[in-house]
Amino acid sequence: MRDGRRGGSVAASIAPDRRAQGEPHDHTRHVGVRTGSQPNDRHAMPLISVTPAVAPETERPDPAKVIAGNPVFTTWNLEERDGLSCGIWQSTPGAWRISYDEWEYCRILEGRSVITEEGGAAVTVEPGDSFVIPPGFRGTWEVVETTRKDYVIRF
Repeated sequence: MRDGRRGGSVAASIAPDRRAQGEPHDHTRHVGVRTGSQPNDRHAMPLISVTPAVAPETERPDPAKVIAGNPVFTTWNLEERDGLSCGIWQSTPGAWRISYDEWEYCRILEGRSVITEEGGAAVTVEPGDSFVIPPGFRGTWEVVETTRKDYVIRF
């Protein structure tokens, strides 16, 4: 978003890429996560690649919610469990009404969109912008240039 704020960083030790060792790549890596108070007390956990390697789902918004254009959504759902879902979402240009019952974290990867809360100001989001849409948010989403985001949703 145009207020210049950016998120913090998370430090992790990523294991060497197995492809460099001649093993096939399975779109996961392992990260050392501290399990105790000692600096070397770690165990490996698989990471899921955030590269759209799964088959995408394609859909359109409910026609009753469309304000302009003919937007097409493409979604690569990468993981869904324990009330969380994450993946990559893309939309072609258009505008539609939005209504959130869930919490969603988003990071814009490509394109430009304008999100406007009912009765609020329009906010332009562009590559590198991160934001949270809280439950109860109502307004419009306008894709000005085909937009791609990664997301995490808590139901």
